Amino acid sequence: MKIIKKYGFKECCESLDEGINVYKDDEVADKLPRILENRKKYAGNENLGEMFYIRAIVRNRFNLNKNGLMIATDLLHTSIMDGYSIESLKKVAETASSFNQWIKTMEE
Repeated sequence: MKIIKKYGFKECCESLDEGINVYKDDEVADKLPRILENRKKYAGNENLGEMFYIRAIVRNRFNLNKNGLMIATDLLHTSIMDGYSIESLKKVAETASSFNQWIKTMEE
């Protein structure tokens, strides 16, 4: 009930629908707070799918752990909100030789 008060009934229902499409039925309830938080954090970002695609490129190229994924997500989100093109971000992800180089390039 706390979660409904915090996010609203409609948002909880939409997040449940989204979660059912992604997770197994028995996992959705456990994942709901995370789904709601991410929907709130990335609201208004119409390039969300592309952002996570680029993050997957970075994750696979540099074998990132959970902390690295969080750093990559935040850098990509900030860059997209600052107006950088998806194609330029994808090129940086594909050409960087290390995760540290990718971070430095993204922060410039």
